[in-house]
Amino acid sequence: MIDGNDSSQHAVSAVDDEAGLSVHSETASLDGSVAQRSAVGVTASPVEDEPTVQTVGSAVKVFFTWLGLALVLVGGLGGTCLGMLAWTAATGTLGFEVDSGTMSVSGIDEGMLTTATLFSSLATSAAGYVIYGKYSKKWWPAGGSSTQTAVKRALVGCSVGLAVVAVMQTAAFLLSLVGVAVESSDTGASVAGMMAWAAGSSMPWLMVPALLLTVGVVGPVAEELVFRGLIGRRIVDATALRSADGSRNWWQTAAVCLFSGLFFGVVHLTGFSVAGVEAAVLMTFVGGLFTWMSSVETRSLVPSVAAHIALNSSQLLLVLVAL
Repeated sequence: MIDGNDSSQHAVSAVDDEAGLSVHSETASLDGSVAQRSAVGVTASPVEDEPTVQTVGSAVKVFFTWLGLALVLVGGLGGTCLGMLAWTAATGTLGFEVDSGTMSVSGIDEGMLTTATLFSSLATSAAGYVIYGKYSKKWWPAGGSSTQTAVKRALVGCSVGLAVVAVMQTAAFLLSLVGVAVESSDTGASVAGMMAWAAGSSMPWLMVPALLLTVGVVGPVAEELVFRGLIGRRIVDATALRSADGSRNWWQTAAVCLFSGLFFGVVHLTGFSVAGVEAAVLMTFVGGLFTWMSSVETRSLVPSVAAHIALNSSQLLLVLVAL
């Protein structure tokens, strides 16, 4: 297993002990000299996401491609418009009012906003999946670990995701004791508000599962493919963020993971209120943790995908139970 803290491994080493692989493509000794190893005892199993030479610039390029194409163009414009059209077709109303004098929008229907947000999220996820395929030249991360290993990693990821939720809920409770609100119940500002509307709508049997599937599963998988499979992996594998001999100590590894998480935190900045900034800072650390699981501790997206799904789904279910 690749560990960024092991100074005896080079950036291009690729081993998954749990998958039965027993070869390094290249290793570096403590003095920085490189020694090739013969491929003895190698099984036919594929290497799981083998490291390649990457640059920080390539990570930034992927981020802005996703930001402009997936989030703004396809999701923000295309998905939102489709959602508004779907709402109008189903209800016969626009779901908002426009003042012709000031050209301002008012009276936004919560149902229309929720529907538009769902379509936007699905469109963004689809575009993110296409971006992953374009940059990685494959439509799903390479296998390599056994089913047993994958299940173990998924369970660990779920545990991490649930632990993050527990920490978030505890922090929110403690801050509420001193009068600081860290979450809004407004539909346009939080998923909690959308879940409240979905549960109280005329079609809860449709809207609640749609919200759980979109925000709890589809969105997390697409985000992990982009933010950990592309952006995080490029930052972790970048030679510029390592020591001269190709190794990394523990604080360099932590810095790299947090730097990777920063991209994840930026897109979760919902505003410059306490709730908005708190969400961005928290997601930066969460993104760094997910990068460590998927690119440093393992070369697999299984643990971070499982953690992300557990995090989002459990938050939605907590809101649903509390209604």
